[in-house]
Amino acid sequence: MSGGTNPFADNGQGALQSFTAPWFDFYSEIPFCGDVCIPKVYGCMDSDAFNYNDEANTEDGSCITTVYGCTNELAFNYNELANVDDGNCVSIVYGCMDAMAWNYNFLANSNDGSCLYFGCMDPSADNYDPLANVELEGACFTTILGCTDPDAFNYNEEANTDDFTCIDIVLGCMDETALNYNSEANTEDFSCIDILEGCMDPLAYNYDPVVNQDNGSCLYDAGCIDGPGVPYWLNDPCYAWVISTDPLCCNNEWDIKCEGLYDYCSEEFIGLEDLRDDEILIYPNPTTDVINITAKNDIKIDVINLLGEIIITIENQDQIDLSPFSSGIYIFNITYNNTKIQHKVIKR
Repeated sequence: MSGGTNPFADNGQGALQSFTAPWFDFYSEIPFCGDVCIPKVYGCMDSDAFNYNDEANTEDGSCITTVYGCTNELAFNYNELANVDDGNCVSIVYGCMDAMAWNYNFLANSNDGSCLYFGCMDPSADNYDPLANVELEGACFTTILGCTDPDAFNYNEEANTDDFTCIDIVLGCMDETALNYNSEANTEDFSCIDILEGCMDPLAYNYDPVVNQDNGSCLYDAGCIDGPGVPYWLNDPCYAWVISTDPLCCNNEWDIKCEGLYDYCSEEFIGLEDLRDDEILIYPNPTTDVINITAKNDIKIDVINLLGEIIITIENQDQIDLSPFSSGIYIFNITYNNTKIQHKVIKR
């Protein structure tokens, strides 16, 4: 116990004051003597702590902060740090959680590795899918380029990717030996016509109405006294030249003089027969107007009348028009493959 203080007057400047009011405090206490000692109870005394101990009277620094969460170890959202269950535990639902998978389960919260991916599993295929784990029959695709149009000439039934090479079907005769051979045809239409060669001129002595290709064999009666026959064919260039030179060889008997002229004509000219077959074709002969020319190489022709005059010169052309000129024999001086050739043509 302690008594009051003895302050000095005047804020400590004066003399010691007496122990009378108001210069002292009076204390009183009733002494107690007994055996009621209270033992210390150590613990957490923070009422907000997880381990608050309401019986503790002495703080021991053991308070643990409260962490709310799911404390069920079997729950999907179990929180191993939580020490107070918040009642929000979620049950585990196993399933495929990949939205790209065939069997995606939007309710699942735990992936169980059951996702199914259908696709091509062949690494050599063009559409190989490295994610696929279920092979679909016929799913794999290998590119085969080609024409995929079934109406095209070159349709490829094995192709699955069009390469834009389709060719239109062109019907026609594909036999090169046929009369109506079509070099542009790629599909046979069985329309081929066999070539029948012969004389196609109705005015000729040996005209054949059945043939479809003229072979230059037409015979023309010269109208001479002995009638048609050798040598009285107007299409024989030498005979035509003989009777134009000496009309008596036509109007009278074919005598030694006529024979001599004929032999002279035959020996004087080198004909087309000295070339390979069909290397040059000049037809028709005789003609009334146009001569057709077919040659495999460059060709030059000078047309000469019986007076020795050049009346026409052509190079690499396929026709000669004799219609402006009078009837008679014309000599074709031909230059072909560095060879000089003479050919006689009769114009009626």
